[in-house]
Amino acid sequence: MFGIGKVGTSLVGPGAITGPGAPTVFAEASIVSTANDTIATHGENKHAAAIVLLPTCSKTVFAMSKPVTMNKQSTGSCLHPVTLGAITVKVGL
Repeated sequence: MFGIGKVGTSLVGPGAITGPGAPTVFAEASIVSTANDTIATHGENKHAAAIVLLPTCSKTVFAMSKPVTMNKQSTGSCLHPVTLGAITVKVGL
């Protein structure tokens, strides 16, 4: 089981997930991150317009009909993994 990704607090590389996520679904007081969420510009060459890749998100857990992101399993289009997922909310593949 993996921690669920959160908008604003989970990172992809050094860039935060900026959403929109699932605005009506919360984990640890943060909006839950979902597939295709945008990621803040980051890295030495400033990865721009990065998103969380759909195939790397959960196949069984959804928020507002979108697959949720998972700590260390989901990746951005920049190929960095999601980190700092929720400690108390776990997601299966």
